[in-house]
Amino acid sequence: MTRFSPFGLLSFGLALFVGTVGCDANQACKESDGCVMHGLCSADPKGQCAAQTGSDCKASKDCKERGQCTAKDGKCAITSDGDCKEAASCKSAGACDFRDGGCVNLATLTSPECKASCATDGTCVSKGGVCTALAPFHCSRTTEDKPLPDSACARAGLCTAKDGKCVAATDDDCKKSAMCKGDGRCTAKDGSCVATVDLCKASLLCSASGRCGVVAESCANTSAADCKTSSMCKLEGRCSQKEARCIAASSADCSASSVCMKAKRCTAKDGACSK
Repeated sequence: MTRFSPFGLLSFGLALFVGTVGCDANQACKESDGCVMHGLCSADPKGQCAAQTGSDCKASKDCKERGQCTAKDGKCAITSDGDCKEAASCKSAGACDFRDGGCVNLATLTSPECKASCATDGTCVSKGGVCTALAPFHCSRTTEDKPLPDSACARAGLCTAKDGKCVAATDDDCKKSAMCKGDGRCTAKDGSCVATVDLCKASLLCSASGRCGVVAESCANTSAADCKTSSMCKLEGRCSQKEARCIAASSADCSASSVCMKAKRCTAKDGACSK
């Protein structure tokens, strides 16, 4: 016949009681508003309702609305991009990136540590410790159709964010830029804007200043004949070619020009017509 000591029976009863109380506490937590709202669905060792597991948090309203989907120190918290992607604000406002304890849309932000590269090439926001471009906003520095004058888009046609960089993806990107207007670099090629001979010949750069050919991917003077047929020759006497530029090389260049006849600037000096 098996005998049970009074101490053994007491221990067994106490364990049964504690287990029952623990189950009751867990059930009470699961049925509470704190569970539905904040993921406080499990009883901690002190019997207080807390977020103990990821499952507690993922079913909560805070996870669905704010991205607080990971259990941390007894509460539901945001700890990663994955948490942010669960939030309604990710779908509605693009706030899918974890930063400084919250969810943000990095595509609409600039980082102070990226100020220099933001100005030069549009890599404006830090991600993974690297300055990068994530959206047209970084390349154009504005959400408007017209890029800001000092942006990578306005200066060099780098208007499209691709693989963390601003690139010239289309000819339309290039046509927005100062490089297109000033150097004829209006065609997108391998992510940059370049000039083509056909476009240079058809451009104002050719007829006005003799820059009808291409040097270093920009419209440039490649022929003395282009200088002689340009407006710059007729107006300023810059009719001779030197180092891919049209200049006034002699008084003969100046003598037939408008600046000679109207302003008496008929002597060639340092590549220009002077008095």
